[in-house]
Amino acid sequence: MSDAYNNYTVKDGILVTRYKNVVNLFEIASSKIYYTDDACDTNVNHLIKKIKALHNPKIECNRIFSNEITGISIGCADTCNLACTYCYAHAGTYHSTHVKKIMDTELFNKLFDYLVHLPHPVQTITFFGGEPLLAFKDIKEFIPKLNAAYKKIFDTVPKYAAITNGTLITDEMADFFNRYFYALSISIDGPKQICDKTRIFLNPRQSVHDTIRRAMNILNKKKRNYFLAASATLSPDTMIQAQTMGAAAYRHSFFELGFDQVAIFEASGIPWPDESLQAAYRFYEGIIEETFGIITKKKSSKLPDNGIMALLVDILKQHYTGDCVAGKSYFYYTIADGIYPCQLYYNARKRERTALRRIAIKQCQNCPALNVCNSHCGGAALYENGDENIPVAFRCAMTLFKLDQVIKRLGYYAFYKETNEAYQNIINAVKTFAAQNAVSNIYVNAV
Repeated sequence: MSDAYNNYTVKDGILVTRYKNVVNLFEIASSKIYYTDDACDTNVNHLIKKIKALHNPKIECNRIFSNEITGISIGCADTCNLACTYCYAHAGTYHSTHVKKIMDTELFNKLFDYLVHLPHPVQTITFFGGEPLLAFKDIKEFIPKLNAAYKKIFDTVPKYAAITNGTLITDEMADFFNRYFYALSISIDGPKQICDKTRIFLNPRQSVHDTIRRAMNILNKKKRNYFLAASATLSPDTMIQAQTMGAAAYRHSFFELGFDQVAIFEASGIPWPDESLQAAYRFYEGIIEETFGIITKKKSSKLPDNGIMALLVDILKQHYTGDCVAGKSYFYYTIADGIYPCQLYYNARKRERTALRRIAIKQCQNCPALNVCNSHCGGAALYENGDENIPVAFRCAMTLFKLDQVIKRLGYYAFYKETNEAYQNIINAVKTFAAQNAVSNIYVNAV
């Protein structure tokens, strides 16, 4: 794997990276950033000694997991109306052999009984698949029924969301989302020439992108009461296309459809040749540069996500970014086979999550991103490497690249904060992002 774009160095537990005329030093153990305008190695080494002499305490990594189930995803359908080329779930089937591929009234009643007999309320429920809206007929009966029971038993109701391919959305669904949902995520990989290359109907003559565009018109023709996000997955081929297109044009293709936010991911489980890796580095460099351009100059109310805003939050709040809660306080409910830690464990038919915390994984312990990593996933490691505790190399490389690029710019603007309001604009943008992002409300008062 090429690391040509990761041009930082690590000295005595401090990541050193240069941006324009500023040298930035990120103390890995404490997540504190220092900076100087003197690029002389002698002075940088002197600053490293001064930082070490401060004896900053390491970030507290202990985390007590909740003993309560706070979130659950419902695998409403082990089937899908698409056949995307990179789908880890094999066209949404998860290698299913059971007869029922879509949850029906009987199965939703079984889930209802499970949820109302828990000693505590589940806070968030996400409808997942395959394609969850194949089960919409029963979803629209299930939610009001569960809300009525929860209100009576717990004096509260769950927050509902769905992750859908967006091709089945109707006016009735749009009204239902407006009434009951707090978030909806649609899988769409970019403009038509990118999206339709990998997201494919079983009848390939239809365009997935055109169908989603029509769905977005339905969703946005009246004021929405929920957050609408795009979830984009890039394959090695489409990453090259996105990089050639440019970060700004690529990002704008989602917002012109009416999305509030876009999150970008790399396809898992397929080889990434060096040409695609280099394109990924260049693409994310453009995304990060544009992100900082937007937030430092307050150019747009559409804050980019792409993990960059979340990474900024994680650096600024200076505490250990929690490990995955799958199998702890979050579970995946399947049609006929019970509960799994998450959909990736279900795909592997592994019921028990035995993944170690990052601080206990050898490859992670000396990584500059140890405290702020959001990329290590036991399920993804299980899927790609057959072992929950072997990090996925490509994910690691992308995380380190993004960390390096973010620290460069964050330190640069912090260095000039006395003479330029850009740094305060970054802080304000991070707070706004946290307030707007339903998943990240815990960050609102963190910086």
